Amino acid sequence: MPFLGASEVGRGMAETRPEEMTMKIQLTLSTPRNPVAVPARMRQAGPHRRSGKALRQQHHQALRRELAHARPDPHSP
Repeated sequence: MPFLGASEVGRGMAETRPEEMTMKIQLTLSTPRNPVAVPARMRQAGPHRRSGKALRQQHHQALRRELAHARPDPHSP
């Protein structure tokens, strides 16, 4: 039986050396973007008025304030 040196122990069936092993990495590129569309999206303005929900909430709060400060009608039952 031949003597196995430290460099030959554990090589396995493939007997590849670290300098022979290569790793392939495949990078996937995203789809190209429209360069004209980006500045147009950045220039897009935000909302210039309150949303419907904000308006309803504001009206509801104003009504509550008025009802809280209103005097009761002396003629109501």
